[in-house]
Amino acid sequence: MSQPYFEPWIGSNYGANDDRLLILGESHYGPASMPGNSTRELTQEYADGKWNHRFWTNIMQVVSGQPHWEIDRPEFWSRVAFYNYVQQPVVETAGIAPTPEMFTVSEAAFFTVLGSLCPKTILVLSKRLWENLPSAGRQGQNIHCGEIARETWIYSYGRLEKPPPRPPLLKSRRPESRSLHR
Repeated sequence: MSQPYFEPWIGSNYGANDDRLLILGESHYGPASMPGNSTRELTQEYADGKWNHRFWTNIMQVVSGQPHWEIDRPEFWSRVAFYNYVQQPVVETAGIAPTPEMFTVSEAAFFTVLGSLCPKTILVLSKRLWENLPSAGRQGQNIHCGEIARETWIYSYGRLEKPPPRPPLLKSRRPESRSLHR
């Protein structure tokens, strides 16, 4: 599967000021018939305030370092991209892990998304996802916060000279390395 089934959310200001953050979730939970635009639709509804969900709220708080009531939802989600790595619904309800095969078959789509979005930084949202990401690439410098150190990983992928705010999913790119912070 070289093309993603679940299209990534791409904020309208993603890539402005060369600040390209891709928030990488693990998977969707829902029926097998879940539409491919689910990531975009659910994120848009959350950004518009049509519904609340702890998952999206926690993401905003972690990235911004602010309590949720101080964050402008539409503004926050306009600046980031969001993508779920596993490209098929796992089950109807959360709590069941994706199978190793689900991670493996989603790898090509992940690299397609990286080549399209050209993120400068990727925030990986779970340890299980971190442990199942492709081993292609190389280890980067650790990130330190006080006594805590976290690994980083660097993937090589193509990019445009100047990424557009809403990049298309397929274009030819010139290779370049970018850091993935996990």
